[in-house]
Amino acid sequence: MVSSPQVNRTALVTGAGAGIGLSVANELAVRGWRVVGTVQPGQTAPTVLHRVLEVDLTDDASVSRLLAAMDEEPRVDAIVGAAGAALPAPAEALPPERLRWLIELNTVAPLRIAIALLPRLRRVCGRILLVGAGQGRVALPFGGAYAASKAALSALADALRAEVASDNVRVTVVEPGAVRTGILDASRRSADELLDMARSDVQERYRTRVNALLDRSAASFARAMSPERLAVRIADLLERERPSPRVLIGREAWALAVLGLIPARLRARVVARLA
Repeated sequence: MVSSPQVNRTALVTGAGAGIGLSVANELAVRGWRVVGTVQPGQTAPTVLHRVLEVDLTDDASVSRLLAAMDEEPRVDAIVGAAGAALPAPAEALPPERLRWLIELNTVAPLRIAIALLPRLRRVCGRILLVGAGQGRVALPFGGAYAASKAALSALADALRAEVASDNVRVTVVEPGAVRTGILDASRRSADELLDMARSDVQERYRTRVNALLDRSAASFARAMSPERLAVRIADLLERERPSPRVLIGREAWALAVLGLIPARLRARVVARLA
């Protein structure tokens, strides 16, 4: 059952400048929500936002300014953690500092924001919705960093959900498959950059295989769900009295979930073929 719209409800949507976050901001605004959105410094902000906050989610001082700004909001009913990035690369070509950056963005920032705003959410029986990924269940070749960040996000959300259940704060992780956003183009640029920085033998060993994987992904993304369709599902979950704890959306996400259930030895053989 979906609750009736209330104009005063306020949602904080991270990553509202593009992709899934932008589509969620648009959908919530249409439904009468007041939307506060974060965008990257210098990024064009969508006009549907009632308030725009330029934030670097990997920078402590920038996130602290975001949280101070949220203290000025009369109420906070929901948080949608949609900001994120992928970092496709073989493990041999992944510098530790880039791995730390990705985990800071995809894992630490959304949990830090959610925890800081928990007192506000408790007052209104609020919602925390975090955008995970199907790869948070099964890591694929050249996607270990992304999978690790999303698996950690889901694990932390599972623990948080249990801890705040008695406060009637609902925590949901949405695990979509492929979504037609700009993430694939950004991923290709990141992969090229990381391989260019790697040792020559690492480049020779992996570049063709990484490019082939990205080409296959491009074909999949061409048939993928739109961010607008995903945004409708996310908005529905925010307005549901008892949203599901974890929600798989899209055939790729369901395929990975099934793959995660088969015996480890067989799963390892299947995953190895994808490399």
